[in-house]
Amino acid sequence: MFILAKLKDTVVIQPKYFGTDLKETIEHELNARFANKLVYKVGLCISLWDLLEVQESFISDVDGAYHTAVTFRFVCFRPAIGEVLLGTVKSCSKSGIRVSLNFFDEVYIPVDKLRHPSKFDYEQSSWIWEYDYEGETAELRIDKNDTIRYASYIQHTLCVEFSSYHSRLLTLLSFFPGVI
Repeated sequence: MFILAKLKDTVVIQPKYFGTDLKETIEHELNARFANKLVYKVGLCISLWDLLEVQESFISDVDGAYHTAVTFRFVCFRPAIGEVLLGTVKSCSKSGIRVSLNFFDEVYIPVDKLRHPSKFDYEQSSWIWEYDYEGETAELRIDKNDTIRYASYIQHTLCVEFSSYHSRLLTLLSFFPGVI
């Protein structure tokens, strides 16, 4: 569910921070840039874990700021494929179900990932799963505010290119799965 993602990026430190501790300023800038943000094919970034490598800074002639290449690890939320999660139904529509994990409200389950056979009830804006039980058809209704369990199905890759500040490259170098 939680991973440590090893990332590499260039941190820009504005001249007004030149007198401060470099490590603390880099940590602050990385948390400001990534914490509580979704990074494509990495996950929801939560907090900086540690700095692995801080390369030598150089001053840009364009903006007068320090530019420092850093390698770091970030704690990220990224469920494993098939991992069962517990969430609350935020809304239902003909295209699927939106679910909240309490700390993250943007989980979306599309129609093709719902149990089959399922149908949408337009009058009550809810989904109904029709399943066979002892030769009869039983119905399980999924309404707003219901607590449901669902499995993660998104395939994650180990390498991703992500365009950040001034088209620099952010690369996922490796990841370390496990519960933290």
